[in-house]
Amino acid sequence: MQFIYDVKGNFSLFSVFVLLGISCSKPLQPVVDNPLPICLDYATDAETYGYCVYKNAATLPDIGSVNTYCPQASSWQDDCKQTWVMEHKDAHPLETLMDVCAQNADCAFELLDSKPHDDVLVQVELCIRHADRYRHDCVMHAIQRWYFTWPDAEEVSRVAQKRNPFPEQVGTYIGARVACDGVGTCDGETENKRMCEKYVVEYEDKRKCPNQHRRRKVIRR
Repeated sequence: MQFIYDVKGNFSLFSVFVLLGISCSKPLQPVVDNPLPICLDYATDAETYGYCVYKNAATLPDIGSVNTYCPQASSWQDDCKQTWVMEHKDAHPLETLMDVCAQNADCAFELLDSKPHDDVLVQVELCIRHADRYRHDCVMHAIQRWYFTWPDAEEVSRVAQKRNPFPEQVGTYIGARVACDGVGTCDGETENKRMCEKYVVEYEDKRKCPNQHRRRKVIRR
């Protein structure tokens, strides 16, 4: 650093002020209390620190840590929680993980798709309750998975009887089971039955059946 001297070789008043400014300046303070240790080097900038927390979310050991550190991630908070949920989905019950997702539909949809309930009707209800703007896709995926478990006639009837907001999705695959595989009937809730009968006609052309149906063992009544 260069300083300004007067004609007698002494510090100028300007140089004195510069030195005072340097000595009085304070180090930047963390933007959060109790920052995540691995992100401590970034804790003086909110956006950079938040991104660091999100990228290290999978290392958080438990839900208490998620509740402590993910809110510190600022605009990355939802991504932080979703990352943790998907990394730990096999270690916790679905209901517990849904609580962590909270109102994040992306988190709920990804979780339900990767950890579906064994009962397709429960899965459909979970999709409707939690998946928000992804409800349609979530229900469709649930019914597709159900179809490829080769449900027998009793199970087809059980699903057909249940009223739901997505009868076309349900009716499509009940119709496929009836027309393409020869299992069950369309008898059931009014809208499900109507859509099933529509697709039974559609699937008279077996080329329109789901591609996988020819590879499966047909379970007949």
